Amino acid sequence: MNEQDIQHAVELALSPLLHHMEALRCQVTELEQRLAGEGEPEIVLQAEACKALQMSDRTLQRHRQHWLEGVHWWREGISDRPLYNLPLIRDGQRQGFDSPAHLRVCEVWAKQQPSNQISHHKKKGR
Repeated sequence: MNEQDIQHAVELALSPLLHHMEALRCQVTELEQRLAGEGEPEIVLQAEACKALQMSDRTLQRHRQHWLEGVHWWREGISDRPLYNLPLIRDGQRQGFDSPAHLRVCEVWAKQQPSNQISHHKKKGR
């Protein structure tokens, strides 16, 4: 095997890794924008979700039947309007909604919600 053949074999072997690294770089950029408060809002109403996800109201409603209520979407207070969690929906679209990786992301998100935080403050007695 000459030097050119070796170089070509190395390039072929590294190509999938480089593609994966580029996808990760895009995800890191998206996360950095969210942390900086830039980019699209995380929780949106149905019309905004349709626009962001590029689907009709009816298609969104059909998908919603298969998503986790309270994680991917939930109803807002008295108005009962559905709200959508765009980052988790996008993650589910990328990884598959039933994939172990996506379910871990959902679990981490749920643990970070204020309603799921354990209070470490002791109540003062009377």
